Amino acid sequence: MSIKALPDSERPRERLIENKNISLVEILAILISTGYKEKSALDLARIIISRFGFYSLKYLNYNDLIKIRGINKAKASRILAAIKLAKIINKEFSKPLIIRSPSNVFKFINKLNPINEKIFLFSVDNRNRLLVYEAFPNNNNIIRQILGFVIKNDVFNLIIAHNHTSGICRPSKQDIRFTKRIKGLLWDMNTVLVDHIIVTKKRYFSFRLNKML
Repeated sequence: MSIKALPDSERPRERLIENKNISLVEILAILISTGYKEKSALDLARIIISRFGFYSLKYLNYNDLIKIRGINKAKASRILAAIKLAKIINKEFSKPLIIRSPSNVFKFINKLNPINEKIFLFSVDNRNRLLVYEAFPNNNNIIRQILGFVIKNDVFNLIIAHNHTSGICRPSKQDIRFTKRIKGLLWDMNTVLVDHIIVTKKRYFSFRLNKML
């Protein structure tokens, strides 16, 4: 359904003008402005968030956006300008997130409320301040994606976390094998695996605290 077909009370731009609470999807839709025959601006906004994830939006670049059908140079520029503005505001007024313990990661991930199982990567400095964050679907390419993240961001200390949608908060044999393998690969790249944390809605499991690293 196109945005024009929506009642005025449900259109993102009108909701913004009336100072109503609007979602991230609606904000992106306002920046995108128009879609194409098969997809509305709201649809394109949902595609962007689904593809890159909420907390990775600030790392988007022009090439990422222009690959999406319906996003042209003007639309990509508006989105990037908004991200740039948010970065400037964030730099001036916010303090860095400090990951002091696995509980910080647990709270962070549960605020995202992920529906599907994902791998969450946190690059931290020697004072445990978050430098870069990214999330990926937990699939067969995850090893390559993790190593790519490390290379791209020159990561020295890495925290890996993933959610168990089953609610079972203990590592599977596959989790244990994965942790051993990725720790060795990271070591060869001079990157320290600080922890691997399994998260459910109610609790978490830390490989480090359980002396399994």
